[in-house]
Amino acid sequence: MFCGGTFFEMNGINRILLSEARELASQKTTDSIAGGEKMCPKDRNVMAPLMGDSVPDHVTLLKCSICAGIFAYGDDLVAFKESQSAKLNYYMSWRKPMPNIAKVLVFSFALVFSTAVMYKYSPYSQPTAPLRADQDTCKLDIIPSETSTLMYCKTDHPYISDAVFINSQTGEEITRTINTTPNDVHMLSIPYTDIAPSSDICVKFVFNATLPFETACINLLE
Repeated sequence: MFCGGTFFEMNGINRILLSEARELASQKTTDSIAGGEKMCPKDRNVMAPLMGDSVPDHVTLLKCSICAGIFAYGDDLVAFKESQSAKLNYYMSWRKPMPNIAKVLVFSFALVFSTAVMYKYSPYSQPTAPLRADQDTCKLDIIPSETSTLMYCKTDHPYISDAVFINSQTGEEITRTINTTPNDVHMLSIPYTDIAPSSDICVKFVFNATLPFETACINLLE
């Protein structure tokens, strides 16, 4: 018998679509949940309920403290994705700035240990003091919805930022503005009617600093 539960690698629960969550839930063959404590299938650590603004009170998500993976039963996964979609649609429809991305998305503490971003020199910049690659970090996260792709990144310091989409087949580059004034939260929602997800297209965030730097280019379907 299948309870409809799914284990997600770190931050993977943000990337599954609501329609996919409903499909997983529809495959369950029982509502019974065997056993007491739930063990992480990756490292066998006891998983604990995940608490936070992004998780509704009636939803139970279990998180592993070692690998930051998350386990969700089918109905809880659907309820979480419905809540997440409703919040995202509210902010996007009303064009309101999201006060805190953690109120919508589930982020693991391991994000603060992400690898340093890549830096590059610009012929238009004349830095007064060189910046080291370990002076700021930015982990670009991509979350698909039914109609658009949400991209999010948080830096330690505020920057003006742009998103650059690169087609690996044609070499074409498309730039979309993220922040026109310095900000440490860099978030952009791109409708599929503008740029549709493709294995040929990756996106990187570019930051305007004394020494400009950018994230790695992440595939939109990753």
